[in-house]
Amino acid sequence: MGFLSINICLSIRKYPVWDIARPTPQILMEQARRDLMEAEEKLTEKREEEKKNRLVMDAKWAELRNKEMLLKESFISFNKFIRENQEKRDRAERKMEADNEVLVRKTRETEAMRQRVAEMEEVRVLMEKQVKDYTIYEWRYDKVRNRVIKWELALNRLKETASRRHVELSHVRAAIWSLYVKICNQKGLPLEAPVADFEQQLVVIMRALLELRRIYRIAQRRSKEKDAESSQTA
Repeated sequence: MGFLSINICLSIRKYPVWDIARPTPQILMEQARRDLMEAEEKLTEKREEEKKNRLVMDAKWAELRNKEMLLKESFISFNKFIRENQEKRDRAERKMEADNEVLVRKTRETEAMRQRVAEMEEVRVLMEKQVKDYTIYEWRYDKVRNRVIKWELALNRLKETASRRHVELSHVRAAIWSLYVKICNQKGLPLEAPVADFEQQLVVIMRALLELRRIYRIAQRRSKEKDAESSQTA
């Protein structure tokens, strides 16, 4: 740098040849040595600065790797949580479907029993009327009376069966009501469906299951997107 300055100065100044102060080789060597030392000092400073920057960058890379590991672990835990919840939902849905099938079957059977009971009641009333109308025929009366007793026994058996079916149906309805109350409490919903309206309760339960399925699908899609982003970053 100093040598260049001297050359510039010598090139600018217009002195007579005999007035120009020419530098000696010793001066030029000393100037060059000082320039070299100055350059070495700057190079040393740059190297130290580079080492510091390298340490900072290494620390940042280590921090990023740690965050990446924590993120992967959180994804693993989240996936496990989602899988366990899905298994629970699947079991609940299967149980709900089975209970619904039982409820429908019991309802049909109960309705069939009621129809048979009504038919038997009509038969009994008709036979009693016939007995009253034909009291003059005693020999037929005994026969008809025996038939009435037989039909009454059959009717009692049907009533007992219908009573048992009604008890089973009551248990199923109680289970539906319990699940409906639990879902409403968890979601903060009012208990608008009457206790006897199990069809409306089933509607609320099925809506809750569909909402859980939709939330699971959204969480599953977001999890896949996060996995894809992590793969691209890696």
